[in-house]
Amino acid sequence: MKEMILSSTTGKYYDPSEVVRIINCKQSAAYMSHGAELLDIYPGKDFRTDEPLLVYIFNRKDTTELYDLWCKHMLK
Repeated sequence: MKEMILSSTTGKYYDPSEVVRIINCKQSAAYMSHGAELLDIYPGKDFRTDEPLLVYIFNRKDTTELYDLWCKHMLK
């Protein structure tokens, strides 16, 4: 059985091996504005600067096309 995580923020279950973790707020906002479902959000730290940041969790399969558009600078 797969380990499922229950988000205390969204109340949704997700498999941590099937998600992407996004720390770019603009990228996360673009994903959501194009219909991607936010599965979770939690506080983290930048490992280089030790500054706080937010980690946005999305399903990998559901955001593959959005990631491609983001990389091509075609997603706003």
